Amino acid sequence: MHAIELVDVAGVLCLGARNLLEDCPHVSQSAILDYWTAARCRLDAWGRDLRSFGRPGADVSGEDFTALAEEVLLSQAHTRPLTALCVLHDRRWNTSDETASVARNILAGHEEALSRLKPLWSRSTDRKHGLHLSVTASRARRWSDMLLGYLLPAGGSPGVRNPEGHVIEFAFEPQRVVEFAFDADAHSGRSILDAQRLLSASLRMTLSGNYSPAANPEINQRIAGATFGLFGPEAFDEFGLLRSTWVRRIERSADETLGMLDGLFEEKPLQPVPKRF
Repeated sequence: MHAIELVDVAGVLCLGARNLLEDCPHVSQSAILDYWTAARCRLDAWGRDLRSFGRPGADVSGEDFTALAEEVLLSQAHTRPLTALCVLHDRRWNTSDETASVARNILAGHEEALSRLKPLWSRSTDRKHGLHLSVTASRARRWSDMLLGYLLPAGGSPGVRNPEGHVIEFAFEPQRVVEFAFDADAHSGRSILDAQRLLSASLRMTLSGNYSPAANPEINQRIAGATFGLFGPEAFDEFGLLRSTWVRRIERSADETLGMLDGLFEEKPLQPVPKRF
């Protein structure tokens, strides 16, 4: 799995963030453990590769370094929005912040990898190569802010204190996140599926380019699986899609109606009608 697909995964969750925050009070502990394990494995792999490319004479313009740099840069647009979503969820349900702490730890490791990557990247004597990585970094930052823009209105769920602060904290350019939030409101009348298709198409169009094969495809796939599993299987329908808002409303209305009927019968049990002769 390529890092671009990880951004797509983050987009799915950000588009459905309002429903996830309102209807999924629990985070799967096995999924957060899987995310921690897989993400730490990838950070360790990045660390080994960065040490290798930091040696004198290492080729920092070749395909191997390019694949590493692309993965570190592009996957920011997965790690940052996911961390913001975990923070919002912990604030919404007043949990012990374990999920947010794990996500923040992974983000801190990601930022450390970025800080180690930039000096190596600047050593490249190939101007075309340097320009390619600069464009990739710019696109990743923009997409990260865009997904945070989708989280900004979703953070207004009851129980979330200072949602804007929790989202803006992870922005590269806060004003850009606010501007993207208006686009998110424009999509509010669409079905999640339609918006997801539009977002995926736009993502692939914007990030289309000459990218190297993924540096750690299997680990990326494990990270994607853990990401989807965070909010439990009840967040998805039988086709693997996020459950739509209207389906959730119908289910909630049906549950409320049944609960009301049960309450009426409990309060006023039916009395046998006396027989008449």
